[in-house]
Amino acid sequence: MAEPHAVELNATDAAATLALGARLARALRGVRPHDALVVHLRGELGVGKTTLVRGVLRELGVAGTIRSPTFSLLETYDFDGRVAAHLDLYRLSGDDIEDLGVRDLLTPGNVLFVERP
Repeated sequence: MAEPHAVELNATDAAATLALGARLARALRGVRPHDALVVHLRGELGVGKTTLVRGVLRELGVAGTIRSPTFSLLETYDFDGRVAAHLDLYRLSGDDIEDLGVRDLLTPGNVLFVERP
């Protein structure tokens, strides 16, 4: 797996967060990494983590409801023959994470958005 890189992104409101997500999606479009891309989302409840992911997924062509994984723990979406997964690991530990099947999602080209990694 490639070395991790940290980038801090800030937006002032929901519209700016959606726009930031769309910009991120355009950077991701057409890129098929040799590994899955894992994006860590950090922040308190209500700061816009799901809004950012919604902006990315809308730009990638995902239609329908895009839900927060706070209660479901994992939401998946298909785009361009790839999978985007949105996870919330707040209440989970190692074995619980394994039971979600996260390892199966770590395939080349997939994108995982992980809240509270």
